[in-house]
This record gives sequence, C-alpha cells and structure tokens, in this order.
Amino acid sequence: MLGVHTSIASLQIQRAFGQQQSAESVAMERLSTGKRINSAKDDASSLFSVQKQTMDIKASQQVNRGLGDAISYSQIAEGSLNQVQNLLHRANELAVQASNVTVEDRTGIDKEWSQIKDQIDQIVNGTSAFGTSPLIATSSIESGLTRIDDLFSNNVQSNNISPSTSPVAAIPAGATNITITVEDNSATQYHHDIEIFTRDGKHLSGTHLFGGAGSVDIAWRATYGNIFHGADILGTIKDNVLKEEYGFKSTATYDQSNLNRGEQSGDFTIYHDPATHATTENGMIIKYTGDSDQNSSGYNNSFVQSLAGEVSKQEITIDNVTEELIVFILKPTDPTPTDYDITVSWDSMPSDSDMKILTDTRPTGDSSFVTIDKTAVDTSTLSIDSLDLTTQSGAQSAITSIQSAMDTISQHRAYYGAVINRMETTRQSVTDYSFSTTQSRSRLEDTDFAKETATLTRSQILKQAATSMLGHVKTNQQQVLALLNTGV
Repeated sequence: MLGVHTSIASLQIQRAFGQQQSAESVAMERLSTGKRINSAKDDASSLFSVQKQTMDIKASQQVNRGLGDAISYSQIAEGSLNQVQNLLHRANELAVQASNVTVEDRTGIDKEWSQIKDQIDQIVNGTSAFGTSPLIATSSIESGLTRIDDLFSNNVQSNNISPSTSPVAAIPAGATNITITVEDNSATQYHHDIEIFTRDGKHLSGTHLFGGAGSVDIAWRATYGNIFHGADILGTIKDNVLKEEYGFKSTATYDQSNLNRGEQSGDFTIYHDPATHATTENGMIIKYTGDSDQNSSGYNNSFVQSLAGEVSKQEITIDNVTEELIVFILKPTDPTPTDYDITVSWDSMPSDSDMKILTDTRPTGDSSFVTIDKTAVDTSTLSIDSLDLTTQSGAQSAITSIQSAMDTISQHRAYYGAVINRMETTRQSVTDYSFSTTQSRSRLEDTDFAKETATLTRSQILKQAATSMLGHVKTNQQQVLALLNTGV
C-alpha cells in the first residue's frame, strides 16, 4: 500500500537503527572496559557468581598474607631457639668441665653459667612477633593475680585502686618500659610506697622490711602494724607478705640484698632522680624515685609535706621485664581511693594467647584455623634455673638437666619447622584456589574481544544500511506527489 499518513517502512528502519545503535553501544562499552558484565542488566545471574568469586579472591590474598606472617613468626621463634641451644651447648661444656675432680675452683665456671642463664631468659623475654611472645608460656601470669594492663589503661590516670595490704597486680614477663606513678592527694601526703617483688621473694624496689637493728620502714608499719620484729623476722615476713595467695612461690624467701630505695648515702627521706638511681636484676634495669614524696613546689622531705595544694608522688620504671613481678602499693591509715592518682604506662605487653592463623577464605569453625602453640623455654620452665656448678656433684647433676633442656629445645625447633612446612603447603593451596577462581571469574566477566569486535562491526554496517534505507523512504513519498500531479 502506498500512503503518506503512516510510513511503515520508516518506522521499521528506525527500529532496526535503534537496535543496532544499542548493540553498538554495548559492544563499545565491553571493548573499552574489558568486561562483559558492567552492570546487573548485562547478566544478573553471572553478576552474582562474579561478586562471590571476587570476594573469595580478595579473601585469599589476605589469608596468604596471614600465612606469610605465620611463617615469619615461626622463623623468629626458631631462630631464637637456635641461640638458646647454642648457649646450652656452652653450658654443657661448663658442666662437664666442673664435674671433673681435677677442677679445684669452680667459681669462674659458675659465674659464666649465671651469665648464660640470664642471657637465655633475656632472649626468651625479648623474642616477640606480631604482639606475641612465642617463647613465654601461654599463661604469662603464673601468680594468679590480675595483669597490670587489665587493671589500668595505658598512660591513663586512675583513682579506682586503693592501696592495701595485698598486691595490686602482677607485671607479666615480656613487658617493656613500664612506669608506675603514684600521686598522693591526701592530707598526710606520705607513706604511699611502690613495692616490687619477684615471685621467689626478692624485694627489688620500695622500702626495707628490716634494717641492721631489725627496724622496719614506717610505710610497712602503717600498712601491717608493728608485727615485723623479734628473732624470726624472716618468718614473719614469709607468713604475712610472701604468701602463696599473694602470688608468691611456696619456696619464696625474703631477700632485700638488691633493694632499690633510690637513696643516696643512706638518706631515704629525700626524693632522687630515678635516672641516676638504678639497680639491675635478671637483665632488668629498675629506676626508682626513692622512699620519699616529691611535691610540686620542690619540698623533698616527706615529713614536711603538709603544705596546702601540694601533690607528692613516687615513680618506678622497669625497662624490660624478664620475669613476672608482683606490685604492692602500701597505704597510710584509712586511705580512700580518691586520695591516690595512679598512672601506669608501657611500650608493649606480651600477648597471653597462642597464635591462631586463618587458613580458609570461608571459615566454618575451629577447623578453619591453625593454632601455633607457644613453646616456653625460660630457665625456670627448662628446670635449669637452680643448677649449681660450684660442686662436683652439682655439676654432674646439671649435665642431665642441661641435656634434657637441649632435647626440649630440639623438639620445639622441630615443631616450628613442621609448622613452617605446613604453612607453606597451605599457602600454595590457597594460591592455587585463588588462581582457579580467577580463571572462572574471567570466563564469566571478561570481554570476548573477537566476539564483541564482530558485533561492533556488524552493528556499524547495519546502521549505515538503515541510514541508506531512509533515503528510499523519501523516494516513496516523492512518488505519491508525482501520482497526485498526474491526476491534476
């Protein structure tokens, strides 16, 4: 039919032109982005699969990173164990030498052994990776006391703790650069003293429990009463201070031979600069302001600090804690928590947990994790901390203990070697999974350039053809005019 009101041919050509223009646009988008799926409308079903695969691929990268960290953690631990084992080789040589009857003086041998023990503990406590100390026991607090970092926030002043007769907290081995500051806002402004002990009864800093004549510092008398006197003062200290319920070992014996009172020439009433008053114990450098109460206006004698508005304080700093320490803060009579501002700060605290490594991109429980157990090798755990090389019999007994410790170290090194091998195998498995998933995603998402180039070319040709056909529609309209002219 030849008509002018509706041009069916023109509408058909326009529809075809639009279809080819749309196909051309899609082909150009896919060729320019390199992706077959650029929005949900391209392939809704495949988009769902692609997103899940992308999630797995990215998760695999993080799992691989964690496995790499686990390998590094194990290598650090195994390297430190190697150093400990080298020290034990030397210790075994010394024990064999000391067990020989021809050795007349074993003093030098025992001194070297003492240094070896200290160095082993220093290596153990100084070995740390990713916030965890692999060579320290999982339970870093053996005393049963609250960890000091659980009681206080780092470098945040608190007055929620009242000094008392019992320990305030325990400092775990492995803590670094820990500082305890106590400021006394009470009316009396003295008698608050920071006391630090080891679990075996060594009094490392604070105020003396007895002197040459059996005298006891006033801080202890104000806290416990006048009980530290008589012939058996050590027994009294053992029964009232070094109690097992306070975290001390059952074999603890009071020892103040290395007590840091921060004093100078016997003067324990004057505040001193802790930087110049330091003692050393088991590799720890302990700095203490002393048995005094420095106030803000410079009055350093604790017996004249009743000035209004004054704040007295004491401070103790330990650079590297090599064994668990017990902290007391002695009290005056009837203190209230608001009388004291206590601030505890530290650079690092050891982690109290084993290392758990995720090995699966979609965890389903404990089976998706690998736990790297801690391997405690301090001298106490190895049962070599009390060996005596000053006698032939002691040296002979030490040989067995040292060789047993060597076997323990070898077992731990073998354990870390097995862990490293497992992590490397798991890492390769995760890499293979990521590779296969990437291939699968590529087949769903990536552009088939040959196909899309052909689609683009076809669309462009058909668009040109449609444009040409629109010219023929115009010719048909001219034919209608010609027919009308003929009729006239």
